[in-house]
Amino acid sequence: MTQEQDHSQDPEEQGLTEDTLVLDFLAQAGVTERLNRPGTQDVAINRPFEIWVDGPDGWVREDAPWLTY
Repeated sequence: MTQEQDHSQDPEEQGLTEDTLVLDFLAQAGVTERLNRPGTQDVAINRPFEIWVDGPDGWVREDAPWLTY
């Protein structure tokens, strides 16, 4: 009789991995940089190739050619 190995991860380790993936995605998408700008209130991605940033001048559309489906 063989013993089955438990391949499940510790929930804290899994959460760290998931959090890291999300943070990496936000950085690669350009969201982190925009959120860190002084005065930025919100960032929205509603369609490919553009990011909207709500800052001191209101909502501003920015080209983001790397954002595809």
